[in-house]
Amino acid sequence: MFPPRESKTVEVPISKVEVEVHEMLDEFIAKKLYRARLKGDSREINSVRFLGIILRKRASSSLHALRASLENRLRRMSYDTQVDIEKIIKDLREAEEEFDEEEKEKKEQELLSKLILPDEFKEISAILKKISEVGEKDSKFETLLEWIERIKSSDPKAKIVVFTEYRDTLSYLSKKLSQKYRIATIDGSLTIEARKQKLEYFRDPNGAEIMICTDAAGEGIDMQFSNIEINYDLPWNPTKLEQRMGRVHRIGQEKKVYYYNFVIKGTLDGYILAKLLDKIENIRGALEDRIYDIIGTLVSEKDLNELFEELLRAPKERWEAEVKKLDDVVEKRKKILDKIDRLLAGYRLDRTKLEDLRKIGREAVDENEVKRFVEIFVNHRGGRVKRISEEIYEVILPRDIAYELDRSVVRGAFSRDLALKTTYPYLALGNKAVMTMIKDAMKERVAIFRHPYLKGFIFFLRISVIDGKGQERFGRFVGITEDGSVVDPKIVWDLEPDEAELPKPAAITEVVEKLEKKVSEIALSDVENTSRKLEEIKEKSKSIIFSFYSEEIAKLDETAKEYERKMAEAPHYSRLLKSTQSKINNLREELNAKLKEIDETYKFTPFYEMVGIAYVVPFEDYDAKRAVELAGMNAVMEYERNRATTEDERSKIKNVSYEFRGYDIESFDKVIEVKSFKTTGVIELTSNEWIVASRLGEYYWLYVVENALENPKITPIQNPVKVFGDVAERVPKVEYRYVVKNWKEVVGGGYERGN
Repeated sequence: MFPPRESKTVEVPISKVEVEVHEMLDEFIAKKLYRARLKGDSREINSVRFLGIILRKRASSSLHALRASLENRLRRMSYDTQVDIEKIIKDLREAEEEFDEEEKEKKEQELLSKLILPDEFKEISAILKKISEVGEKDSKFETLLEWIERIKSSDPKAKIVVFTEYRDTLSYLSKKLSQKYRIATIDGSLTIEARKQKLEYFRDPNGAEIMICTDAAGEGIDMQFSNIEINYDLPWNPTKLEQRMGRVHRIGQEKKVYYYNFVIKGTLDGYILAKLLDKIENIRGALEDRIYDIIGTLVSEKDLNELFEELLRAPKERWEAEVKKLDDVVEKRKKILDKIDRLLAGYRLDRTKLEDLRKIGREAVDENEVKRFVEIFVNHRGGRVKRISEEIYEVILPRDIAYELDRSVVRGAFSRDLALKTTYPYLALGNKAVMTMIKDAMKERVAIFRHPYLKGFIFFLRISVIDGKGQERFGRFVGITEDGSVVDPKIVWDLEPDEAELPKPAAITEVVEKLEKKVSEIALSDVENTSRKLEEIKEKSKSIIFSFYSEEIAKLDETAKEYERKMAEAPHYSRLLKSTQSKINNLREELNAKLKEIDETYKFTPFYEMVGIAYVVPFEDYDAKRAVELAGMNAVMEYERNRATTEDERSKIKNVSYEFRGYDIESFDKVIEVKSFKTTGVIELTSNEWIVASRLGEYYWLYVVENALENPKITPIQNPVKVFGDVAERVPKVEYRYVVKNWKEVVGGGYERGN
C-alpha cells in the first residue's frame, strides 16, 4: 500500500557572524533565566523559559524570522504590567494546537512585549545589529538552494514540498526562490478555495516546482503527487513532524519518499535536533518505517524543552551526557511500546484460528467489488467508466463528484499489482476519488427494489464503537429487515430497481420506531464485544506502564534516602534531595495521568446512523419461487448432513442465506451457493456471488438442485468461476449477472435423493 521512505539530516554549516548571533541570543536567554531563578518565582521561570523557546525556534527557522520578532518588539515601546502571562501562554498553546497562525503570532508578540523589558532593548539592538552584519550571505538558504539544484538536476520534473513553522520564513523563502523557480505558497490565512487553487497550480506539470507551506497550511492537504519533502526547520513537537511526513507519504503515493531535515550545525538546538534525528534513524533499524508514525510517542515537546534548558546552563563538554539521559528515556519508552506490540500480536495470534482466517477471506472487500461499485455508481449518476489499456480505466466523474474533487476525470487501476508496476493511482478503498463516491453513496436515501422472495423494508445503518479519545475502534454496516433480522448489507447487489409506489412517510417512521430498540441492542452488543476483547490489552498496558514508573520511582526513592543520610555532610545535599523528591512527585503525577488516560481511552460508546432504506417488493410469482428455493435449500442441507461423518461436522452446517454473503450455506469444509429449479433452468449468479466465488476459489461450491419440489437432483460444482469462466455470459441488470445456459454440458450428471 505504501512505498518506502528515507530520511536524511542536513547539517547546515554557518558563518562566524551567524554563530555569533546564535551565541548572543543564547546568552540573552540564559541571563533572563538566571535572574528569574534568583527571584525564586516559578511562574516567572516558566514564562522566561517559554520566551527562550520561542526566540530559539525562530532563530532556527531563519534569522529573518528572528529579526522580524525582535524589530516588532522594539517598535512596541510600551510595557503592559497588567497582562496575564499565563493566559497568553495558554492561548498561544491552543493556537498552535488549532493551527491558528494569526493568533499564534499575535500571542507570541504579546509575550515578547511583556517579557522583554525596556532596559533590555540595548541587548536586543546588539543582536539585531549582528544580524544585519550577516547581510545577504544566509548560509541556511544557500544550503537549501544547493539541495534543490541537486534534486532538480537528477529529476527536472521533481515537485518539492518545503515546510516551515513561520510565515515570516515562508515569505522570505518565497521571495528568494521565486527568482529562479516557479513557486506556490500556502499558509493558514488562505481560504479553502484559495488553497485548492494553489494546490492545483503545484499539481500541474507546468505549474509550480516548489510548494512552500506552513504546518497550519499543510493540515488536511494531500500532496502525494510529490515525493520530496524538505523540512527547512523542525518543529519541537515531534507529533507535528509525523503530520508533516504524512502529507506526502499516504495512500496514493507511488514513489519512494525522501525527507531532508535541516538543522543548524554548531547551535544548541541544532545539536539537540541532530541527536534526535540520529536516534530516530537508529531505532528505524528495528522498527523500519513505522518509526516515522510513533516519533511523538517516543519523544515529547516537553522532553526537548527541558533538554534545551539543561544544555543552556551546561558547558559544551556536558552536552553529550545530558543527551544520553534523553536517549535512555526514549529507549525505555520504546521497550514499553515493544511490550504492548507483543501483547497485541499475541492477542491477534491467539484469536486468529483457521475459522477466523476463513471468515476474513469470505468477508474481505475484493478489488472487483470496488470496481463494480465505481462502475455502477458512476453510470447511475451520469458519468462513464471506460478501459483505456490493459486494466487501466478512465473514470469520467458525475458532475457533483467532479465539483467536489475539483477534477472531471480520474485514471487508475483497480488492480494493486498493476498500480505498483505503473505510474497510475490505485483505485481502492482509501483513494480520494473512490472514498468521495462512497461517502456520497452513503447519504441517506430511500429506494424501491424487487426480489424473488424478499419483501418489506430493509434499513441500512453504519454502527460504530467510539473510544474515549473519539477514535473509532470498531465499525460495520448492517442491514435490518422489518422483523428485526440482521442481514449483510451486500444484499443490495441482489436487488433490482422497481417502479412500485413508495409507502407513505408515516409508515416508514412507524417501522423505524419499532426497530429503534433492536438497533440499540446491536450497537450496545458491539460495545460489549469490543470492551471484552480489549479488556486484556487495557489491563496489560496499565500493568506495563505501572511497572515502568514504579521501577523509576523506586530508584529515585533510594537516591533520596541516600541524600537524606548525607544532609549533615554538606548543604548541597539538601538541594539535591528537594530536586529528587520533585522528580518523584512528577513521576507519580505522570503515572496517574497515564493510567487515567488509558481508562478514559477504553471507555466505549455506541454511535449509529441511517445511511439508506430499501423498500422491497417481491416478484409476482413470489409464493411459487419461494417454495422452490426452500425445497432446494432443504435438500442441500440434508445432503450435507448425510455427508458429514461426525456430530462436530454436522454442527458446523448452517443456513446463512438471509445474511447475503454471496453464498447460502456454510458447511464444515466449504461454502455453498444453492440454485434451485422446479424442473431445470439456466444458472444465474449475481455479480456478488461471482466475486465471492472468485475470491474463495476451491472453497466455494455451487449446488444446482433440479426437480426441487418432488425428487431433488443435486449437482455439486466446485469453483464455478473456474468451471464456467469461458462459457458464462455477463448480462447487465442493475449491476450485472453471470448466466450459464449450457451448464449440464459442462459438468455432466448429479445426485438424486434416494440414489
